[in-house]
Amino acid sequence: MRPMILKCPTWMPGVLIAGAVAPLGIIVLIPTLGWPPVVQWILAGVAIFMVAYALTLLPTKLVLSDEGLCQRLLFSELRLRWEDMAEWQYTIGPEGNYLWIKDQIGRKHHPKRWLVFGRRIAEVVEVLQEKGIKGEVVELKP
Repeated sequence: MRPMILKCPTWMPGVLIAGAVAPLGIIVLIPTLGWPPVVQWILAGVAIFMVAYALTLLPTKLVLSDEGLCQRLLFSELRLRWEDMAEWQYTIGPEGNYLWIKDQIGRKHHPKRWLVFGRRIAEVVEVLQEKGIKGEVVELKP
């Protein structure tokens, strides 16, 4: 099996960084609006947090290979071998779609939603089915 690598979409950190510009634009208006100076520090903190969070998303990826599933984040890594996976469930619901994978011990692992969404989740489910791991797609009604 050729490894399938799913990376964080490049538009996602871009949107967060663009969203950090708005609070910085408001900082200039604070004296004219008559707001207290502490608001400048709060808005600057929000902007810095958004940029830092966007930068942590860049190195994230999910790799499906012959060995199993590997989710790499900035400070952590999840490795599941195919033989360690017991079952999976893909839930389609009114509050969003999500996937979980249960290992032989019974722990549930949730791949990050920004890595597995849209047609990507169908590809992951297809690979899980090909590997013979039992699972189901559940559709919740609102």
